[in-house]
Amino acid sequence: MVRLDASLYSETFKKVMMGFLKRYPGVSNILLFFVMLIILLGAAEIFFRINGKYSTFNEKYGKPYHSLFESDRKNWYHIYEPHQVTSQALKEYSYSLLANNEGLLDKDFIIAKKPHAFRIMVIGDSFVQGMGAVADSSLPKQLETILRSHFGADADIEVWNCGIGNSDPFFEYRLFADRLLKYQPDYVIEVVNFTDISDVMLRGGFKRFNADSSVTYNQPPWFEPLYAKSYLVRSVVHDVFRYNWQFLRPRQEMEARKNSEKMIAGVLSDFETLCSASHIPFLVAFHPGKNETEEKADYSMQSLISYCNAAHIPNFDIRRCMISAGDTGSKAAALYWPIDQHCNRYGYQVFAQCLSAPVAQYLDSLKGQNSPQNYHPKSFSKGE
Repeated sequence: MVRLDASLYSETFKKVMMGFLKRYPGVSNILLFFVMLIILLGAAEIFFRINGKYSTFNEKYGKPYHSLFESDRKNWYHIYEPHQVTSQALKEYSYSLLANNEGLLDKDFIIAKKPHAFRIMVIGDSFVQGMGAVADSSLPKQLETILRSHFGADADIEVWNCGIGNSDPFFEYRLFADRLLKYQPDYVIEVVNFTDISDVMLRGGFKRFNADSSVTYNQPPWFEPLYAKSYLVRSVVHDVFRYNWQFLRPRQEMEARKNSEKMIAGVLSDFETLCSASHIPFLVAFHPGKNETEEKADYSMQSLISYCNAAHIPNFDIRRCMISAGDTGSKAAALYWPIDQHCNRYGYQVFAQCLSAPVAQYLDSLKGQNSPQNYHPKSFSKGE
């Protein structure tokens, strides 16, 4: 039996390669070029990963890349599993919450209600759900506390938290029309913010809802699998080809944004029509993101506010209320988490204080009373 000598084969390979490179000297330069190129590309990849400039929201918190074009929902309803415990464990905060019978972060909903109870549903995304705060510090629950304080301890006012993170007005309309309308609310508030415009740009409108109860978003670009794996590819995509985080170039982004705003305006009209047909007062509440609290800052909600005013859809601008109360600049920034940029409990309290004004005015009108002259967001201290 012949025994193979590895060292003999290694020496033979070296001799063959050396002879080849002497015969074709230009090849060695090409090989050297590619070796150096691979080293440089690898170094650039490591640099961009350490720098974190191109990390997605999930990756900033140590989670894997998740495509914005991929739905993680099994059906039309953007909710948690009923009675599921969901944990929010990020760098800035950590807590656990329990979903109710409808997969929302509140107590179990029941259809029956007391004769004189007043049931308010606040519907929206993570800012309504209360991302960044524990359950009793969410916008709906702080609104409930403020209204009960205003109308007295005996006031039977319920404010239901019907917000769900990462949803948008189309998911919220579907949820309300199919699953929440049966609870016969006395007042419905749909909360809209800058993330809704981006979400609808990525997901589209009602066409996302397939006949088999599944959900399909708009299609991602062909290069997204490479983008997901390589930070170097991300630098080329963003800095060379000037794509944004939704993989749109500047001119495409402007057109997509206008189309998104048009679709959201349509679904807000659908919301108002549905509530009107059921004799339920409806209010759209707009609120600013952290970077929109400066009085001179561009405000992504302005065109939708103008639409609602023209279409006579009742609406309330929390940003204007914040500015009138002096919550701008560094004072307003303190209401949001620095990295996550959701509100902290004081931010949700300011939102609730502002939103309580139009709701209290409506409730006062039911009692045949004028809204109290001293009822103003400033009259509620942050210590309450």
